[in-house]
Amino acid sequence: INRPHRVPENFNLSLEVFYDAVFKRLVCEDFQSRNYVYMILDENECIVSEGYLDFDNNDCKYISLDTLESGNYTLLVIHNGYEFVGTFVIDWT
Repeated sequence: INRPHRVPENFNLSLEVFYDAVFKRLVCEDFQSRNYVYMILDENECIVSEGYLDFDNNDCKYISLDTLESGNYTLLVIHNGYEFVGTFVIDWT
């Protein structure tokens, strides 16, 4: 993966992401109407999901996880050429 540049110091991202195990999805909220590219990487750093989050007309978007197996994942979000990374664990047992 060609990764974007580092985040500038004191940069505040308005995106919030929550893991919803009941509905097998990530819940994404942004009340500043920003747009993001995202990728979900598995433990081997392979892209298992990717897409575009467009918050222009809605403050809440969902990323489905129901096709993923149990394991450790990384969410990579790109905004204005900068990357933001978070991790989460799926345990469907």
